[in-house]
Formats: sequence, structure tokens, C-alpha cells
Amino acid sequence: MRRATKRQPALEAVNVAELAGPPANGNEEVDGIEDDGMSHALPFVQDRDGHLGRDFWCVAGTGNYAVDYKHGEALARRALAYMAQQRLPEILVWIVRAMHEHGHIGGVETGFLRGISDAALRGRAQ
Repeated sequence: MRRATKRQPALEAVNVAELAGPPANGNEEVDGIEDDGMSHALPFVQDRDGHLGRDFWCVAGTGNYAVDYKHGEALARRALAYMAQQRLPEILVWIVRAMHEHGHIGGVETGFLRGISDAALRGRAQ
């Protein structure tokens, strides 16, 4: 039996230029894909201190699961907009890998992954 679900709002449009953080230090290649340096447009992507490359999941939860879950959903919308605008779906792999490296799946991560999966299911239904 199929479970009824609440209809999700449409993905909000995100102007990536408005979200841009500090400029990247040139282009970086991850898994053979060149990142144009715009991944700083995502608030959870940061340069690694003293290391080469970037950390694609720098998010701290509040300890309130419901608040963190909603925050994760909002981050998913931003990531989806970025991936579509930059035509860089590979960044999702980098994000999930970074989550795994951090070794913690809490409300933010769960909300993020649910936001991604909800968008995937909406796309499949079209």
C-alpha cells in the first residue's frame, strides 16, 4: 500500500552569484572532474585548513533535530540549484563522501539527504 505524502513545495530558485563566498584558489579536480571554483557558492563547502582541496560538508548541528532537519532540507535546495546551474551533479558524490568522512549523520544530514531524494522522486514522476 502506498503511503500518502504531503506535497512538497517547488524548489526555490537560488542566485548562485549572491551565495558566493571567498574566491577559490584556482580550479580543483576531484575524481577527474574539474571544479570551476564556484563550489564556494555553497555555504557548507570550505577550503581545508593546511590541506589541499575542499571539505564539501562543513555543517554543525544545533542539537535540535527538527531545526537541523529543516536546515538540511534548505541546504539540499541550494545544492540542487547549484548542481543544475553549473551542470555539476558530481558534487553530490563529493558531499556524501565528506559526510561519511566526518562520521556523523544527524538531523542536518538526514534533512539534506531527504531533500535530495524527494527532488529525485519528483523528477522521476514527471
